Amino acid sequence: MLVLGEALVDVVREPDGTESRSPGGSPMNVAVALGRLGSQVQLRTALGTDADGDLVAEHLAASRVSLLEPRRGRTSTATATIAADGSAEYEFDIHWELEERPPTTATAVHAGSIALFLEPGASAVGQALQDGGGFVSVDPNIRPAMMPSPQEARGRLEELVPVIDVLKISEEDSAWLFPEREPLDVAGRYSDAGVALVVVTRGARGSVLLSRAASVEVAAPRVEVVDTIGAGDSYMGALLFLLLRELRAGDGLSHLTASDLTWLGTFSATAAALTVTRRGADPPTLDQLRGALIDKTWPSVP
Repeated sequence: MLVLGEALVDVVREPDGTESRSPGGSPMNVAVALGRLGSQVQLRTALGTDADGDLVAEHLAASRVSLLEPRRGRTSTATATIAADGSAEYEFDIHWELEERPPTTATAVHAGSIALFLEPGASAVGQALQDGGGFVSVDPNIRPAMMPSPQEARGRLEELVPVIDVLKISEEDSAWLFPEREPLDVAGRYSDAGVALVVVTRGARGSVLLSRAASVEVAAPRVEVVDTIGAGDSYMGALLFLLLRELRAGDGLSHLTASDLTWLGTFSATAAALTVTRRGADPPTLDQLRGALIDKTWPSVP
């Protein structure tokens, strides 16, 4: 699996003046989730040669993710300054530019979030998705402060629809992109346009999965939430892991039955649930996920 997108450092400044730094970025979190589950995964990103870049590189290596793009320049940051009342002000310093596409043996590619929409790198990401010729998944994971207008973002997403096999979209993403439409209507629109599997995530209310053969609603496990950072990315990583493992990168996606979709949703939601019980974007390993699913039959998706 090749993942295209931003890797950055999240900086949190507390009211008492203390500061913490941790690796972040939605596509990077998806790559980490895949690596921890045991997938062979490469990340193509823009990562600097500074201390923040070292922090991200070490995080990727520990999760068995190969860094494909050479490091250059400085690493992007997203800074949250926390006020005494708990509110936060955000400041982004994002650099998103890719050089000429390096060689890769990947037969599946995933992209999402800022990388899909922020130039100059967005054009390279879109071209890579259209030229890939294999299994393609997308998660828009909207970050309004770093996006063009909703109209422009919709247009860029529409350009990619013909090559997308799997699309995950949260209710928040849908509301920003299509404020006049219900999320399930948006999902149906993409399904009708040819996307083989569309997933709508709804936080604690679970998720809805639509294939061309069936649609199901899957509940989210009840857990004690520490924070929700990286939950959607863990869901996406687990979903891709299971699809790639059982479906050999897309074969048979359009024929997923209600039973198949229920298992995919259960597996992915459990990964997300484990993540929200821990501080920050900390996806589970396959052993941890198996342990959480110990009371459920482990089927194979045809």
